[in-house]
Amino acid sequence: MVGSPFSQQPRVPLPKRKRVVVAVAVLGALAGGAYFASSKREGREDRAPHESVTRLNTRPGLRVTSQSPDIRLSVDGYAIGPLPQELSDLTPGDHVLAFDGGERYESQEQHVTLEAGKVQTLEPKLKVKKGLATVKQGQNAEGARVMLVGDGDERPVPVLPLRLELSTDKPWRLVATKKGYVNYDVPLQFEDGQAERTFVVDLENPTPCGCSTTDLECAMRCATKERTDQPQVLPVQEAASSAPTSFDGNAAAVALTAAATRVGDCKKKGGPSGVGRVLVTFAPSGRVTRADVEGAFSGTPIGACVAAIFRRLEIPPYSGVAVKVPRYFSIE
Repeated sequence: MVGSPFSQQPRVPLPKRKRVVVAVAVLGALAGGAYFASSKREGREDRAPHESVTRLNTRPGLRVTSQSPDIRLSVDGYAIGPLPQELSDLTPGDHVLAFDGGERYESQEQHVTLEAGKVQTLEPKLKVKKGLATVKQGQNAEGARVMLVGDGDERPVPVLPLRLELSTDKPWRLVATKKGYVNYDVPLQFEDGQAERTFVVDLENPTPCGCSTTDLECAMRCATKERTDQPQVLPVQEAASSAPTSFDGNAAAVALTAAATRVGDCKKKGGPSGVGRVLVTFAPSGRVTRADVEGAFSGTPIGACVAAIFRRLEIPPYSGVAVKVPRYFSIE
């Protein structure tokens, strides 16, 4: 008879005692493996939250705020986006922050050192290179002549309210004049981090002591009276001393305002008009020693007339050195 290519060996059964020992060994191995696997799984579940919290707690945080959405942030050369930003995936140590200010601010770099587990807050203040000024009409400003005045440059402001785009590489002033009122004269300046500002033109009535706005002598007497009416208590040993006090800026302002309201009398037919400036020098005696007219009126008959009006000013004497005070005026 032809048989199978594989030889057949008869099975020899194990003794009963050996079968029991092998079965117990197999069951023990299975139980041990199941316990080991369970222990690893339970241990991993116990440790995972702790390890995750530890990793989160060691990450530093960086919060960068800004009032302008035009500023964009980059960290270590990688673009992040417009401010504000809050970052929590940085590593501890030194980082370089770059701020792109767009068309309104100058760009700037800043180095920061971040500590593990701590959040650092920054608010960059970038220098303004192009400001936006909103000019509004305020008290008594209706009918006033409003000018944008720079170095050798005067531009009329036709109507209010008005928004002005101003480059900060040149100083600008907002000047408003109206007969019978104190001139409005404010520098158009922008603080770091503040590219937008609002200016309200308010004109005050310069009539202290009931003086007429064109009565220079009355205004000067009023300034002197305000000083002398104040009660003074001096020690006995100083009572005989009449040493003058420091320069009185208020008295000078009153006198200059009264003079500025009179320069309209200097207008000449066919002559220049507009906003001018005069630099007035007060001596310690209280008298004006110089009145230098600048700009378009300098060297003209109108300028000479304006200078003569300001040279007539006088304030209470003071101790110290000569003081120069600029003043804008208007010839309409």
